[in-house]
Amino acid sequence: MLLPRESLFACAKESYIVGYGEFFPFMYTGKNSEAVGLDIQLVKTVFEQAGCTVHLRED
Repeated sequence: MLLPRESLFACAKESYIVGYGEFFPFMYTGKNSEAVGLDIQLVKTVFEQAGCTVHLRED
């Protein structure tokens, strides 16, 4: 488990992580103002631990 249960909150029965590329919408700026992205599978795992059904989509 990545997070302690007490720090997880309920979510909608189904959630969608929608992106337009490899990293969007989970982007942040790293060194030299370079766009760096989070691991989408990690984000999916955290949502699922909160009881969500997650669908990954790219629109």
